[in-house]
Amino acid sequence: MATRNLSRKKGFGLIEVMVSTIIVGMGLIIIGTVIYSQFYVIGQLRERMIANLAAQEELEYIRGLPFDTIRSSGTVFPKPSAFNSSLKNNNPQLTVQVDNYLNDPSINMRRVSVTIGWTSMTGRALQTGLVTLITRNGIDKQ
Repeated sequence: MATRNLSRKKGFGLIEVMVSTIIVGMGLIIIGTVIYSQFYVIGQLRERMIANLAAQEELEYIRGLPFDTIRSSGTVFPKPSAFNSSLKNNNPQLTVQVDNYLNDPSINMRRVSVTIGWTSMTGRALQTGLVTLITRNGIDKQ
């Protein structure tokens, strides 16, 4: 009769296979979580970039207007194309505020603030804004 010695057998036992499967599974879960969170961050950055572009587009439109037509916050300006196309599903709100610089009408300078608020993909209310100064003859020639 031949006797077999099990201790000389080569290969993996059930315990080793289970431990390595658990370790690989945990690694895959961690990698999946990191990838998911990165896509979430990229989505938020995309929304904020579109809002900043829409605010910049609105400011550039207003800067192209004659100085005397930029009177007050009651002036109606068209909505920028980035605002209409990309943020329209997120309940965007555009606010333009025009003030005489330092509240002195004799200074031929106006401060224009553009604020865009929207609801993010996660349901949070977000807001971004830009401010610029506009003068009658250009910033160097008040």
